[in-house]
Amino acid sequence: MSLNRRHFMHLAGVGAGLSLAGCAGAPEEASVPVASLFAKPLGFQLYTLRYMLAEGVGDIFERAAAAGYTEIEAVQSTNVNGTVVAWDDLAPAVKAAGLTPASSHVSAPVILGVGEIAAGPKTLEESAEWGVKNGFSWLVMPYVPNDQRGDNRDHYLRLAEKLNHAGEVYKAAGMGFAYHNHAFEFGPVGDSTPMDTLLEATDPELVKIELDVFWTSIAGHDPAEWIRTHPGRAKLLHLKDKAATAPTQFAEGVAAENFKEVGSGVIDFQAVLKAAAEDSVERYVVEQDQTPGDAVDSLAMSAKYLRTVEV
Repeated sequence: MSLNRRHFMHLAGVGAGLSLAGCAGAPEEASVPVASLFAKPLGFQLYTLRYMLAEGVGDIFERAAAAGYTEIEAVQSTNVNGTVVAWDDLAPAVKAAGLTPASSHVSAPVILGVGEIAAGPKTLEESAEWGVKNGFSWLVMPYVPNDQRGDNRDHYLRLAEKLNHAGEVYKAAGMGFAYHNHAFEFGPVGDSTPMDTLLEATDPELVKIELDVFWTSIAGHDPAEWIRTHPGRAKLLHLKDKAATAPTQFAEGVAAENFKEVGSGVIDFQAVLKAAAEDSVERYVVEQDQTPGDAVDSLAMSAKYLRTVEV
């Protein structure tokens, strides 16, 4: 519907009058700053949907996009009760849903040189080519299997060498590299911890951290404080919440009910997101290892909450 000039000027005058009246009558309100809400591009980790995807793709990715996600963090492949869920099979559906593949977990044996790989690249060089082909900005070492964990500092110094080498290969291909933590890295090994050793022995220009706020908190640490005391190291975040009754521990055997949608537990996400913004964290990824029902519904709950957080 069009407005003639007289009608337009009348509306403009009314609007100006109301604005001036509001300012004159309530100067205090006019000076109150508008809240800045979390507005970074938001991704989710494919692992969250593994059980659903093992049954078929359907409209899963369209639903995730409708819930407010614009990015996805892939996983090279995972075995779900004998069914292999592989990124290469899912990539077309992801892109058709309008989701941007921003980062990916690579299978641990690619970095470690030991273990079976269900699908996808087998070597560092192959994974670098694969990452470039898929348009990932970051590749991530997701996990150290139990049988590859050590009980002395030298073991983690050797792991740090492998991480540095991976970082060199991926940097040469134009991608960043990060290590994703769980809880065991914060446990004592000798007079230090695996996390401290890895941070000390890896090149901060080659190896960043994908800080999982849930596992950091489970291990008894404040993730916001960790970000502040390790400036520049956490370039990606995994966002998931924990129940108030969750125990403090260094093992991954955490009961399913202790995994909560973001905003449904006890982690202070306002503090986490504020610290992340001040430290120029690049990628924000929601991941929920276990969900009580439909995993996309859980992702939607987390996304809805995150957009209400003041930063």
